[in-house]
Amino acid sequence: MGRWDDEGLPTAYFAEALIGLLEEKPLSSISVSELAERAGVSRVTFYRNYHSIEEVLERYVTDIAHSYERKVSEGRGFASYIREDNILLLADAFREHAELVRCLRKSHAEGYIYEAIERGVLAVSLASERSVQEKELAVSYSAALAGPLISWVADGMERDPHEIAEMLCSLFQERMRRY
Repeated sequence: MGRWDDEGLPTAYFAEALIGLLEEKPLSSISVSELAERAGVSRVTFYRNYHSIEEVLERYVTDIAHSYERKVSEGRGFASYIREDNILLLADAFREHAELVRCLRKSHAEGYIYEAIERGVLAVSLASERSVQEKELAVSYSAALAGPLISWVADGMERDPHEIAEMLCSLFQERMRRY
């Protein structure tokens, strides 16, 4: 359910309250008082654990990304991110957290998703000796992974995720051959 903060409440607890608010209004219009009230805690409890509402989102999306990273990086390294089965794992994560993805997109805050995936791909990439070009390629792949899946969720997830995974694999493999 996510990392535990100092009060014993998981980050997901605050994130769920925040998602509920994001369904009603944009991120920029949400106050800490509203979030604390929705979560059933005091502002003091909120500030004991977070500096900002944005930090709640960052931690929650990072926790989700770490869960995906653990599944993908088990001994396979960067190349595993561009395998079809692992792209499908990412699609499953997007499906599982579709409400969050839609809310972030509606608030023009999908950058949290891009950043979390980029950090994960770079972490795997940086764990081994990689050239600057390979690291830049990892950043490009992370955006190429996130973008179509964000759109897929926003469009109601009607398209078969296997088609998206095949398209991305084809794109990545073509780029790898040129590289």
